[in-house]
Amino acid sequence: MTYHCFTIMGYGEKTDYKLSKKINLDKIYGKLIKPTLSNFDNIDNLRGDEISNSEIIDTDMFELLLSADIVIADITTLNPNAIYELGIRHALKPYSTIILSLDQDDLPFDFNHNRIFRYSLKDINDRTKLQAKVRELRSLLETIVKNLDDGQEICDSPFYEYVKYVKRPNIPADKLEQIRSRHYDSETIKSLMDQAHRLTKERKYQEAASTYKKLSLNNRNNPYYIQQQALLLSKVTDTDHKRNLIEAEKIIKKLNPFNSLDCETTGIYGGIEKRLFSITKYKTHLDNAIRSYNRGFILDHNYYNGENVVNCLIYKLLDSTDNEELIYLKYSINNLNKDVLNLALQEKDKQIRENSDCDYWLFATISLSYLLMDDNPNYIEFKSEFECQSIYDREKQAFKETEDLRKEALKRLMSITIEKS
Repeated sequence: MTYHCFTIMGYGEKTDYKLSKKINLDKIYGKLIKPTLSNFDNIDNLRGDEISNSEIIDTDMFELLLSADIVIADITTLNPNAIYELGIRHALKPYSTIILSLDQDDLPFDFNHNRIFRYSLKDINDRTKLQAKVRELRSLLETIVKNLDDGQEICDSPFYEYVKYVKRPNIPADKLEQIRSRHYDSETIKSLMDQAHRLTKERKYQEAASTYKKLSLNNRNNPYYIQQQALLLSKVTDTDHKRNLIEAEKIIKKLNPFNSLDCETTGIYGGIEKRLFSITKYKTHLDNAIRSYNRGFILDHNYYNGENVVNCLIYKLLDSTDNEELIYLKYSINNLNKDVLNLALQEKDKQIRENSDCDYWLFATISLSYLLMDDNPNYIEFKSEFECQSIYDREKQAFKETEDLRKEALKRLMSITIEKS
């Protein structure tokens, strides 16, 4: 017999504010949950971003929470949507729900009633530990499948555990078949996402942007599709690049970047404005880029956003002839660059502690930060690290462009002196 599983969790990178770090939930899904489920030929699984392409997304969600034989709920980062959906599941079905969480998450008191499958980031990043966790989760699923095969209903819902007189809702067999046929057998959001990812990997940015446009029209409450549509359209350079950037600007403005709390939105808007400045030389675009990148840096305190603010301030520096502004820019660039370097070094040390492969763009950031500080030995050391790990010529070209910009900026910075009164 085939059992239908529904996985509820956040998607992409989410910030765990208590831990002050970003958690890649897709990585957890791809390395722990999906490989575990792949051991079962009789389990058909969907995650929330894989449900049928439909405008009535809430209806789909509730139907799947009710109809699923098994639900896996990963509440890492205490994602409010995942916790809400877990609560709905507990109210709809008394058994066959598994809760997962990062071991560092400080769970609310209410979860003391539940058995939680805990894992660490080291479990995800270390092959041996990951295999052990997959085996542990598989064993838990094997028990649930055996109970379902035997017709045993082992209660794991606190609601049905404590409110025993309530009967769970039942779905008519024909309706159950319709739900499963619509979601598990039809074209899904996941299939469109796979198409978009493939087109992006092939650098067919126009077609990928069109796919995300289709996704955004059918899922208007999900900002991710709008973000990706704007980002990919801004990369289309084989036609009219300026026109594509202006269109991308209109798209991302739907998410109100100057008031957004989403660093992805502020970062994409900042990048579009920076490219528009490089083409048009309109200072308004540069000011917009600085404002947006800086908002992202304040929100997230991430070295990437800080690095982009530094680069945009350098553009202002190289264009300015006003002595007072030059002094202000020198002070701002030097101080922010030090902050960026410290954050990047902290991130490098953290990735090493967690046995993660260090992101080679991190080495690029560190190298270019040292360059702007005129620290040649460290600049060369980390540049070599980047070049050893970087694969694509376009990445090395992007590094060289920023390198040239910062070399020019360093000369300008060293020429600026503060006159003593």
